[in-house]
Amino acid sequence: MAKYWIIENGRQAGPFEKEELLQHGLSPNSPVWSEGMPDWAPAATVADLNDIIPPAPATPPPYYNAYQQAVPRQYAKDRILTGLFALLLGGLGIHYFYLGKVMPGIVCILATIVSCGIWQIITLIQGIMMLVMSDEEFNAKYVETTNSFPLF
Repeated sequence: MAKYWIIENGRQAGPFEKEELLQHGLSPNSPVWSEGMPDWAPAATVADLNDIIPPAPATPPPYYNAYQQAVPRQYAKDRILTGLFALLLGGLGIHYFYLGKVMPGIVCILATIVSCGIWQIITLIQGIMMLVMSDEEFNAKYVETTNSFPLF
């Protein structure tokens, strides 16, 4: 009968009979070796051990409680930071660059140059609107929109 070595708590242990491996924490992913094997292998890949490997514990489905409050949704872009960018650096289109909308950022720069800075009034208003809207409204209007140049 084959003797097996197992990695237990980071150390090589053995040799053991295959039934003794259970006492040493055998799991499907436990590295084992036996004479004739070219290298260490997970126990689940050794055919001789399939009859003694304990099954992986079942993972229960996520618990859902209808009365539980919904977990607040995390958004990819921060509304407050974007609003501050629009207030302070709107003429440079920084808020659009932050949102990943490069072309509107370039348009802001050009509009600021052509209008001699008057365009910054538009981005100032836009920044104020961003700061007072909810995260859901901001996300729908500026982050998830298919509109390439969302203004108001």
